[in-house]
Amino acid sequence: ATTEIYTLSLHDALPIYEIQILVKKLQDRVPSLDEFKVAFKEIVYTNSKSKQKNLVRYILRGFAEYYSYKYPVDYDELTIEHIHPQSKSKNEKWGEAVGCIGNLLYIDQKMNEKLSSNNFQDKKRMLLNDGYDLPMFVVNSASWSPELVLENTVQMAEIAYNEIWKI
Repeated sequence: ATTEIYTLSLHDALPIYEIQILVKKLQDRVPSLDEFKVAFKEIVYTNSKSKQKNLVRYILRGFAEYYSYKYPVDYDELTIEHIHPQSKSKNEKWGEAVGCIGNLLYIDQKMNEKLSSNNFQDKKRMLLNDGYDLPMFVVNSASWSPELVLENTVQMAEIAYNEIWKI
């Protein structure tokens, strides 16, 4: 009986040991914060660049859960809203910034349709008036520009790296 208990304990310890080895291997492969920020800024989602849509949804959900944002629907029913509208970025200096994580919000379809192509101040007002939780970067901004989007993206990358998905 003693041998069986010892074998069972050793058997139970093996998966834990294997997980510890995996965690160590992952930690050895973790990019530096600077490498992570560069890669994070390259995550783009627009109507014409939609290959990373699932990654963007995963990231936005991670932030929503981290900050305990409340939504009127389940996560699966949320859509990606561009704070600065895609339709208004074609003739402006926005370029890739319009699709950066720092310009994206997770909201329900009904509100997404309501926001349409409104400007930043109108969207912010409508969302706050309807009780939506917004990132503090958005709440504290009086205007919205490609430079602010990139700054927000970098801040989000730092939070993602150091807090949300820290290994």
